[in-house]
Amino acid sequence: MSDAHTDIARDEKRIQAIECYLDTLFDYLTANQTIDQLIAAAEKSDAIRRGYHSGRTNFTGEKHKELVDKLAASDQEAWRLFLSRIKDQNLHQKFKAISPLCDE
Repeated sequence: MSDAHTDIARDEKRIQAIECYLDTLFDYLTANQTIDQLIAAAEKSDAIRRGYHSGRTNFTGEKHKELVDKLAASDQEAWRLFLSRIKDQNLHQKFKAISPLCDE
């Protein structure tokens, strides 16, 4: 069991790791990163234990891997699902601009 300060510090570390993962995912989808770099970013995020406000990510899980494969293949339904999960407007627009839904 850990104290609140440790858990909150993990939350901050996780936020940074998620941002790094999303940057790497964007670069992967635009052919500027390799799958190995994406996997490394996913593993780094997933390795952070639960925090005070959040749980672990599961970027290395099979469902997420399938989603990434579908995004890379320009599957419109996968892109709709992915974009619906992005609450940050700037990040949403950034990903939407590279999606097959960019004109919608």
